[in-house]
Amino acid sequence: YCDGLKYILRADHAMGNKADFSYNMQNAITSFNGVTEEWRSAAPTCSLRAEAHTNLAKSLLRMVKRQPAAASQAINSLKQAIELTPGFLQSYLVLADTYIDNGQKRKAKEIVEEGLAHIPNSKALAKRYVALGGNPSTIKPVTKPTPAATEGNVTVDKISQPIEVKPAEVKPAEVKPAEVK
Repeated sequence: YCDGLKYILRADHAMGNKADFSYNMQNAITSFNGVTEEWRSAAPTCSLRAEAHTNLAKSLLRMVKRQPAAASQAINSLKQAIELTPGFLQSYLVLADTYIDNGQKRKAKEIVEEGLAHIPNSKALAKRYVALGGNPSTIKPVTKPTPAATEGNVTVDKISQPIEVKPAEVKPAEVKPAEVK
């Protein structure tokens, strides 16, 4: 993962040199591809998986002029990132911007709506939504079901039950007299 990030930085420094830029971006893509595949089975709960997919997509998008098929690969990677971590803002922003750049404003608006449902306080998503003709006040946030507790054969909603707090019992510390020599 870190190698992919380093190659992106190297590509940024090589912007004037097309060969070096392409070499570094291709290595970034290879690194991110490798890590996303490896983490699929080795670290399925890794919090960086969505970020790795998003960085892979960003790298692919920077190579679109040289490799036109990279755009569809980038979109697939961003969709995977959103599926993995619906609350990761960058995935929605990059995917929406990709759709906007390709003239697919309806798809961009749908992605921004989905993002706002998961991240309702995002100013960046709200700004894009308004620019795409949407009204942010119409978005309904995604609500997660409350986990229920089971007591005997009865399922009890944790929220509806009052919480009883008992003061902790404090025992005096045992003091031992010091030995005198």
